Amino acid sequence: MPNNALYLYGIVKSYDKNWKARGIKGNNIFLINNEEFSAIVHTCDEKPYISDDPAEIKDLILAHNEVLDKAINDFGGVIPLSFNTIIKTSASEKDKRSSEENLKNWLKNNEKDLQEKWNRIKGKKECGIRIYYEKEKLFKKIKETNKIRQLQQEIQTETAGMSYLLKGKTETEINELAQKQILGYKQKLYNDIKKIASDTIINDSKILLDEKKDLLLSLSVLVDKEQIEETERYLVNSSFYFKIAGPFAPYSFVKNEL
Repeated sequence: MPNNALYLYGIVKSYDKNWKARGIKGNNIFLINNEEFSAIVHTCDEKPYISDDPAEIKDLILAHNEVLDKAINDFGGVIPLSFNTIIKTSASEKDKRSSEENLKNWLKNNEKDLQEKWNRIKGKKECGIRIYYEKEKLFKKIKETNKIRQLQQEIQTETAGMSYLLKGKTETEINELAQKQILGYKQKLYNDIKKIASDTIINDSKILLDEKKDLLLSLSVLVDKEQIEETERYLVNSSFYFKIAGPFAPYSFVKNEL
């Protein structure tokens, strides 16, 4: 039977039977309420939205996120669910339930967890921050330190064999000093931004001295409007090059399983 499932966008702590929105492929969106919380849904088939065209998938995900943005603006927050979260009917003949019944049961059984998440993200959005360092400038500065200059002077005056050993020692010393400096930058930036944001997550990224891209730190931050403005001011004054993505729904700060 077609359209017997529910596509779930997210959860809000509110209910407005007159709330309207257009979702993926122009579907009419509505709220299903169970006491404290309401689910943002549209009716669909029991199959995910897929396509061989990357551009079409991108449009589907954008439509999903546009609904979440509207929910944040209209309800003061949203607990987002990932793209293609679909609530189906129960397959068991002995305990057959509609998709709406299954969704309401999930809302009821997870009310405490949803309340904790709502308290965490209410009035806030997520931003991604990537901060970069100038590798060539950093290495140049290190090579001008007294310690490295002294080693380089020794290389010029020693025998060929000793010079070879000193060159290796100098290169190791430069790399160790660079790594120490990079980690120091990273720790300070993280600590300072953590003081501003409501929550901060370090995203996985490798800091390699021989990589072409000079990525220093990648963060996801949970912020309200004032906090993101303060964070941006801090970064502008930090002398580091940076990029901010978002704001968008706080996926990184809530984990929901159905």
